[in-house]
Amino acid sequence: MRRALPLLLVAFGCSDPGPRPVQVPLTLSGDAASSEIETATGALLRLDQGQLAFGPLYFCPSPSGAESCDVARLEWLGSSVVDLLDDSPRRAGTLHGSSGAVASYLCDLGISSQLTSDEPFVLEAAAELGENSLLLRGTVEFDARSLPWSASLPLAQTEATVSGTPLIQSPQSQRFSEEVTTDLSEVNVRFSAARWLASVDFSPYFAEEPCSPDAVVCRGDLMVVCPEDEGPEEITDCLAQDQVCVPGLGCQDELRLEGAALRTLKSNILSNFGPLISFERRSN
Repeated sequence: MRRALPLLLVAFGCSDPGPRPVQVPLTLSGDAASSEIETATGALLRLDQGQLAFGPLYFCPSPSGAESCDVARLEWLGSSVVDLLDDSPRRAGTLHGSSGAVASYLCDLGISSQLTSDEPFVLEAAAELGENSLLLRGTVEFDARSLPWSASLPLAQTEATVSGTPLIQSPQSQRFSEEVTTDLSEVNVRFSAARWLASVDFSPYFAEEPCSPDAVVCRGDLMVVCPEDEGPEEITDCLAQDQVCVPGLGCQDELRLEGAALRTLKSNILSNFGPLISFERRSN
């Protein structure tokens, strides 16, 4: 995107300075309350680690976002890793642009799609997270049993979606309206992992399925390799190996979120990203 430039309007012999150049500190913060999340299906998630690669960020004059945002009102072209469990605002960089109204925002999550390249560009923040936009780690409790778990997600536009535009756009159904002025002291963007995780269903990872030929099932922390015929079951105590039993996989160091649960998490982020954005102004 091109940076918004100041304009000089002259009418009836009177000069109007028009939009004025603006530089605003950008701070990012998480939500400490997300360290413990009760899901819709009754699981209790405890997060020990939550990191998000965020940026770049654009604020646009039009409510239609990328469709009409050839020139951003404000933009930050950098990226930064956000601690999703830390409430404290931390300086990430500086938004540059010009004064005036903004009615939408656009952003990427550390991985930027470019029209000049077939592959998305991995920015510094995502590179720090192993070329991922999101890293989560903690424990999940369900039916009196606990599993350590983790999730990692790279998130970027693809050729199948809309390459060359930012991944996240403010929903047109949710009104966003702010005024960029020269008295702005900072813009803060706050993220909550709870809104992305609350509807993720962890219950299948705790299910005790009956044996079927060649299947690997769990009975608590016991891994059961089912026989092909009438032979005996092969049973391994995962706890004896300092591991846990994951259905379909058997003894593992941790539950790596995948399949339907990971798809739900991704969908929630893309459709309900929902950061809390506040424009702070200097007091007179």
